[in-house]
Amino acid sequence: MKKAMQLLPTMALTVMWPPAQASIVVAIYPVEIEASSSKRNDTIAAIDQAAVMAVTP
Repeated sequence: MKKAMQLLPTMALTVMWPPAQASIVVAIYPVEIEASSSKRNDTIAAIDQAAVMAVTP
């Protein structure tokens, strides 16, 4: 599966291209989070990985 991810200061945007399926866009916009940027990035990466696992056969 092809995947592109863009981390911005306030959100993450991922586009996935699973084989033989339509593209999938995942937008993660954390609000009211009082965590360090490192912890926030780790959480976004975990959500992104869960999304990949959900669409991977």
